[in-house]
Amino acid sequence: MQYLNKFHKIPIKRAVGDLERAVNNDNDTAKQRKSILNFYATHGLRATLDAFAISRSTLFNWQKAYKDNGMRGLIPLPTTPVNMRQSRIPCEIDAFVVNYRRQYPRA
Repeated sequence: MQYLNKFHKIPIKRAVGDLERAVNNDNDTAKQRKSILNFYATHGLRATLDAFAISRSTLFNWQKAYKDNGMRGLIPLPTTPVNMRQSRIPCEIDAFVVNYRRQYPRA
């Protein structure tokens, strides 16, 4: 696996995906999260939790991410695993099961 650099073990695919998300619609999510953080700074914790459907820990996680990485830290990261499990079932058996289930749906 290739990494962005030797100091930060970030896979190149993930780094490219992060940049693509930053350019796409995730900026809207980051802007919304930033506005919630601004509301928190102005009105306090209780008013923010009452006004928005977020938990206290989520608010503090966003605050830390913004402090560490700026607006880029507020862009949601993908929830899919980096390494996805490969199926060990051969294609012939998979095709047989699918055809059998189509032929006999209640078996």
